[in-house]
Amino acid sequence: MHKGWVALVCAGMALAGCGDGAVRQVKGLERGDVPGRVLGAALDGRGACASVQWRSFQDARGRRIVEYACEHRPATAHYARLTREALAALPPEPGGAEALYLLRQRSVDFRRVREITEWRMDAPAPVWIGSRVDTEYASHTAREPVSADFVFAEAAHDGPDLSPGYQHLLERAWRGYRPLPAAGAVHHRLAAARPVTRVPPADPTVLHPSERASATLRKGEWLR
Repeated sequence: MHKGWVALVCAGMALAGCGDGAVRQVKGLERGDVPGRVLGAALDGRGACASVQWRSFQDARGRRIVEYACEHRPATAHYARLTREALAALPPEPGGAEALYLLRQRSVDFRRVREITEWRMDAPAPVWIGSRVDTEYASHTAREPVSADFVFAEAAHDGPDLSPGYQHLLERAWRGYRPLPAAGAVHHRLAAARPVTRVPPADPTVLHPSERASATLRKGEWLR
């Protein structure tokens, strides 16, 4: 079990049914460094979360896993703002066409930021196995491992302003974005975001007289 969490002991009729179901068992954990604060109460109903989801599933190794997921509203907004600010700061010159395309592609591809924490359901109590921050795109998901203390500290903070550590994590994820091939509608949307540079056909009337003469000579030689 992760340091700082201990399982609440079910005792008496008042807690009858305590521990029924894997999710309920995890929610019944408490933080040893915050007396009386059970994990479920700390992580449910967070103002920073656009949505909170708990689920129980069996992994490929046959283990029962409980997963907590928070779609983090301020983190999602901060990531999107990084792209907008980069677009606004891009110099309007031909050399920036590729950078413009990549920024637009990132903007179309980006979906949301989620905090994920998982426990393995081993007797006699759940065992914390990992926490991470997922930056989700339509084409892939970039995962950044974090400590359980990071998740709990953010839950306790739970405000509209991100901590400096969270901002640094998102900026690292933003810089590390690598576009991957996408299919279907996403592919068409990404392709549409790319600026198309059309090169007009050469007009012989704009050539210097000597260049026009050379071009005529070359054409005549080719026709012989």
